[in-house]
Amino acid sequence: RFDMAQCAVVAMERLSSTFEQKGITPESDCAQMTVEADRGLIECAVNNFLANAVNHAGGEKKIRISLRKSDAHIVLEVFNSGDAVPECEQERIWDVFYKSDEARSRQYGGHGLGLAIVRSIAERHGGRVGQKNIEGGVVFFMLIPATQN
Repeated sequence: RFDMAQCAVVAMERLSSTFEQKGITPESDCAQMTVEADRGLIECAVNNFLANAVNHAGGEKKIRISLRKSDAHIVLEVFNSGDAVPECEQERIWDVFYKSDEARSRQYGGHGLGLAIVRSIAERHGGRVGQKNIEGGVVFFMLIPATQN
């Protein structure tokens, strides 16, 4: 059992110099959430979501991480400003080695593993992942069952 918000805070702090270098404005809205999960895997999921957001942040160059409880789940969301994910790619982005933009992937050295790893971690914890295009950017999310008290 651990506070998942602490994982988010540490990950954001670790990327502070990257945010500054790339002109990205980071935001955080993480309520304290106790979760019963594999801490190392959850940290990996958070880091992969944030790395994906850094590599695809465009437009206003904003990234926002949030953590909240919804029904029986803890919801981790990472928003990045920029281009929407085309409808035809929305399922494929979770596949191993899939890269939605080969030119951009070469630029930042991506291998197409990050989101596939996040999906695997969510499923291992009995959860799921998803993505939604919203005005000004994209939100990626992971739902995992909340700790029962």
